[in-house]
Amino acid sequence: MLNGGELSVAGGGSCSSVSVTSNNDIQNFESKNVESIPDIHFAIKAYPNPTASYFILKIESLDKKRPIHVRVLNMNGQEMEMRKNVAAGQTIQFGNSYLAGVYIVEVMQGEKKIMTKLIKQSH
Repeated sequence: MLNGGELSVAGGGSCSSVSVTSNNDIQNFESKNVESIPDIHFAIKAYPNPTASYFILKIESLDKKRPIHVRVLNMNGQEMEMRKNVAAGQTIQFGNSYLAGVYIVEVMQGEKKIMTKLIKQSH
């Protein structure tokens, strides 16, 4: 049983407050005041693709606390490169020494993972 207090619900950049004096007040609270919190933005941009020289990878994330890891695999599943603790907003260059072929870049932050295909052309 609830003996009074204040209930605050945050979401979507706004906050609503309502006084709660009984369990009925909680049941009568209109759910239209509650918004879902959107997923934290996490995206990558890889360019140029295809390329005969190197790739540039731009990593975007609103989560500045969790580390970002970047892994590049060839089509045989062999790890070509692994970079740990890359910062959100950072741009990295890689692939200059790769042979012509198709590669997969995986970018991971917490439980989120983005994969994209990259094509390295012969000179």
